[in-house]
Amino acid sequence: FGDLFESRFDLFRWPDPPVKKLAHFCHGSLVQLVRQLSSFSDEEFARLRFDYHAWFHITRRLGYQGQHNHPNASWSGIFCVHPGDSLPDRPDSGLVRFHDPRTHVDMYSDAGNRDLRLPFSTGTCDWKHRRGQLVLFPSYLRHEIYPYLGERPRIVVAFNCWINRIGLDAYVYGGHSGGPSWKYVNPDRWIQGIHSTSNRVGSAWDTYLNANKRDQINSWIAT
Repeated sequence: FGDLFESRFDLFRWPDPPVKKLAHFCHGSLVQLVRQLSSFSDEEFARLRFDYHAWFHITRRLGYQGQHNHPNASWSGIFCVHPGDSLPDRPDSGLVRFHDPRTHVDMYSDAGNRDLRLPFSTGTCDWKHRRGQLVLFPSYLRHEIYPYLGERPRIVVAFNCWINRIGLDAYVYGGHSGGPSWKYVNPDRWIQGIHSTSNRVGSAWDTYLNANKRDQINSWIAT
């Protein structure tokens, strides 16, 4: 990794106004993307729970990241706070390279498929950070960051997101029956359900706390 600093993973929960504004922007952008790509009805989409790990990187000269993906999440993002120095003679400085996840996509190459445009091209996709730019991608997508050769620090914010449906089957790890199910929006969070049951291998069921359920709980507490 060289000279690369990584913060804690709770960045989107920080109370600082600039951080809250960035978390709101990243969340809103991801909500819009998932809304466009999914087949959920409006009612179903309103019951989705977005949860995040978010952190920042400060990369100095020769800092890099090897090829990796982001397990246990469905979507990831990188927001560029400051790209650092641009080096015309080293366009690979700090380059983000995404690798094609399709098996056997390169089994044969000729003039008919060698120069296709995205999203039909094969091989890798290279990306240069630009200030204020957010890149969203599926978390399974393997990527790497080439060594950064500039002198000024490069600063980026990264996050992972996993999305569950309150009251339906939720894909989670850990947690205990009776524990809270959190709703995360803009970027506040509140309890919206109760973790009910789990088969301990990823499938779980959460009970949605609607008005009727809350009345039942209040009545039980009062007796």
